[in-house]
Amino acid sequence: MTLWRPITTQQASEMLQTLLAERFQLQIHHEQRDFPGYALVVGAGGLKLFQSVEDTSGTMEMPGVGQIPRQPILRSEFRPGGATRLIGEHATMARLVGQLSIMLGSPVVDLTNAPGNYDFVLEVSQEDMRNGHALRIEGAPANQESTPGVSIFSSIQNLGLKLKAQKVPLDAIVVDQAEKVPVGN
Repeated sequence: MTLWRPITTQQASEMLQTLLAERFQLQIHHEQRDFPGYALVVGAGGLKLFQSVEDTSGTMEMPGVGQIPRQPILRSEFRPGGATRLIGEHATMARLVGQLSIMLGSPVVDLTNAPGNYDFVLEVSQEDMRNGHALRIEGAPANQESTPGVSIFSSIQNLGLKLKAQKVPLDAIVVDQAEKVPVGN
């Protein structure tokens, strides 16, 4: 099959689900289940993030693609000496939570109820950026041989936020039936 125009992630997902249902007789359902993870909450001293003042609406020119919606930015800078800087420009809490999930290797849910876009800088150790932090516990002393930088838990607190280890509800896909051999064309 040849696609004659670009498709969205949602459309690609629907096409894959249809293919699996037709070829493998796959039947699934969704359930909410609790998994170990973290909740991002506002700290005791209140939110210390600054809301972005610049408007991120509108479009921008992408070479070879044309006009695309302007997107918030979340980028990493690797600093001399081993620290890493995570910079958010017009970033939503959802974007921050997504990046924290990657860094921690565990799901993170946003319980801040903080709307809008924010500008922020997080300084963290490269150890935390390498997705190895999930094995460490909040408040536990860092390995003496770890790279320089602040733990993600301490850095988040500088923004008036806190990561609390807890069970978090997530959508789980449950396979009800699937054939091992696909049905022919």
